[in-house]
Amino acid sequence: MRFVRSALVLAVIVLLTYGCGPKSVSPVQFGSPAASDRVLIATEDSEFKNAILDDVVEAFFGQDVFIQVTDLQSLENIRPEDYRAIVLINTCIAWKVEPEIAAFLKKVNEPERVLVLTTTGDPDLTILAPDVDSVTSASQMEKVDQVSRKIIDKVARVLAMK
Repeated sequence: MRFVRSALVLAVIVLLTYGCGPKSVSPVQFGSPAASDRVLIATEDSEFKNAILDDVVEAFFGQDVFIQVTDLQSLENIRPEDYRAIVLINTCIAWKVEPEIAAFLKKVNEPERVLVLTTTGDPDLTILAPDVDSVTSASQMEKVDQVSRKIIDKVARVLAMK
């Protein structure tokens, strides 16, 4: 009986650690690295977040814009000043942005160039990232267009600032 209980506890820990948490994305680039405008999108892998990513990339397709997509763990190796606009997409952890985003934001000298999207299971919860534009949304597929539009508009405004 003790073995069964221990095995069950271990299975729950493994599921919580690997099965229920956000998944990393593979780095990918869109457009030419020599483009006049550079956008960084750091995100996680989920159906909702991928749909938003697709919308944002499509909105700037064919323009002189380079988009670098990476996972949140890679943010520690990225220089914010290398990008004109930055979009950080994360999942609410204990009513805050993820630690990788909080650490990255400390390196940002121009917070007006950053937008943080935090997804949550609670549609009434609002998570704000300090000193930057923030959007909170439940991961509901019917909200993809609305959330994508906010991100696209913010990126377009930042790129127009030159």
